[in-house]
Amino acid sequence: MSEIILSPGAPAALGAYPHARRVGNLLYISGTGPRRRGEESVAGVELDAGGRVVRYDIEAQCRAVFDNVRTILEDAGSSWEHLVDVTVFLTDLERDFPTYNRIYGEYFGAVQPCRTTIGVAKLPGPIAIELKCIATLPCSTRVATDASHHARRGAAMTRKAHDSLRLIAPAGPYSQAVRSGDHFHISGQIGRDPATGRFVDGGIAAQTACIFGNFRTLLEELGCSLDDVLKVTVYLASMTDFAEMNRVYAENFRLPYPARTTIGVHELPLGALIVMEMVVRAPPG
Repeated sequence: MSEIILSPGAPAALGAYPHARRVGNLLYISGTGPRRRGEESVAGVELDAGGRVVRYDIEAQCRAVFDNVRTILEDAGSSWEHLVDVTVFLTDLERDFPTYNRIYGEYFGAVQPCRTTIGVAKLPGPIAIELKCIATLPCSTRVATDASHHARRGAAMTRKAHDSLRLIAPAGPYSQAVRSGDHFHISGQIGRDPATGRFVDGGIAAQTACIFGNFRTLLEELGCSLDDVLKVTVYLASMTDFAEMNRVYAENFRLPYPARTTIGVHELPLGALIVMEMVVRAPPG
């Protein structure tokens, strides 16, 4: 059973969706941008007479979107410390990543959920950043629905982070894997060799194979294997690489295959050709 969460403090949704949806003791937060509730303008954005962006302040937008996520979490009965998985979309990854990563560290440094950062060509409205998040809920919560706040009780959910010393350290304040209940959320991996820190040679096939090797290392430490993978999201810098990626991908999974989504994006961190993230069934205990 699930319930919708409508936050009285966050900006109104731009379509037919709630701010978040609770399923058991997990909270799925819709894509959230830097607009302020009740305001037409976006923090740090200057528009021309035709409504086109003249300039924007990525720091102001980062702080606004992080504050909006915090508001939704609190109105849903959760908190910043219960974040498990964060996907960040930037319209100018090359320009904005250093500033965004610095401010992200101010907000998330002590929490360190999983993270995947993606460069996209456009976001809804004149915004340069959007976040999509998953969080856990404590055993007793006070929830904002479309009608009122009311109490919910349930079993407490485990949240535990893990980083492998055999892999390249994360490029920011995030964890390689976070356990929430009976699932692991795995941050986006790119095709860099842990021994050298550099991208492997050989194009998309080699980078895809390298990612699977890195996942095997991490899953082994978590007591899992690729057979436990439930959901995969693949981000490609060029959809012309789909066939080769798909070939290598098929070599690493066997029936029953995990669910999968493949998306062509504008840009990936460090010039990667592919980023892959996973949700994995955790072992008991």
